[in-house]
Amino acid sequence: GSDAAATADYSIAIGNKANASTANSIALGADSTTRSATNVTSATVAGHTYGGFAGTSPVGSVSVGKAGQERQIHNVAAGKISADSTDAVNGSQLYSVANDLQTQINNSTPGQINNNITNLNNRVGNVEKRVNKVGAGSAALAALHPLDFNPDDK
Repeated sequence: GSDAAATADYSIAIGNKANASTANSIALGADSTTRSATNVTSATVAGHTYGGFAGTSPVGSVSVGKAGQERQIHNVAAGKISADSTDAVNGSQLYSVANDLQTQINNSTPGQINNNITNLNNRVGNVEKRVNKVGAGSAALAALHPLDFNPDDK
């Protein structure tokens, strides 16, 4: 497009006034601008930190808009979901995960949770009873006095 500028090494600008000013980057669409890629090694969501991500050292970026003029990307095929995947995922994949998680939450009723707690309490109670019996047996053994041994007594 007119006034498109790819000013950094190995950069591409496609679209009217698109500007690729960072190395190894692509500005795609009118008025799109690139920025430096960000290394992301972990993310914290609702107080939980997640890590072990693949592709944590990007060498460039692709921009389809700019701050205040963001764009959606449509018709994205499902990406590979695995520990080493660097594919993009689409809305249906995210929906599937969220839906399955909600089903699992719904199936974990308070009654089931209470039953699990009761079972654990029963097991702890059984362990306490066994420990008490061991303690009583140890006390009984400690109260015994050894008999003196005399080899002449037969």
